[in-house]
Amino acid sequence: MTTRLSKKYLKNTKAVSGIAPNNALNYRSLRSLDVQKLRFCSPVSLIVRGLLMRLLLGTLILTLISGCVPFPTYKTLQPSTTAKVTDRAGEPIDDAKVELIISSYPYGSERFRVIRRTNSVGEAEFAKINEWRIEMPLMLHGVEVFFWNWCVSKSGYATLQTYYTGSDEFQKEPVLVLYPGESTQCSEPLE
Repeated sequence: MTTRLSKKYLKNTKAVSGIAPNNALNYRSLRSLDVQKLRFCSPVSLIVRGLLMRLLLGTLILTLISGCVPFPTYKTLQPSTTAKVTDRAGEPIDDAKVELIISSYPYGSERFRVIRRTNSVGEAEFAKINEWRIEMPLMLHGVEVFFWNWCVSKSGYATLQTYYTGSDEFQKEPVLVLYPGESTQCSEPLE
């Protein structure tokens, strides 16, 4: 490959770099090739960077829209409640076994239960239990919703069990009335 260089170019190269003209030709040729490569690669790398940024941004937006982003929430696992247990005449029943059954959706299954005994005025108190949870609202089975039921038993009285399916049915200070009859055991807790 033969390249013609002007006398002015060779003169300037010799004066500036102090390199022989043959070497200057090789040096300049290589340098111009490097510059050409950079000019050629630079727009390509910018295009690739732009595509990667768009892909990353699109993935982030889709993740946010799809509900896949977990977020913390403070859930009430057990409400603060006082159950009053009476007979059909309205008289308090002491030492009755009162079970607060905690269940949740999306599975509708029992999570745990808390057992208390009624005092001399027929009351059983339950403290509130809260817990931080991580939820993903739009994912299948992503949000856990709690609801509560009662089971009350006492020897000589028919066992009372509620079958609520949502937290809106639950009363925080219920009066649970027991009627004379055969006492049975509350349903077994799920393990």
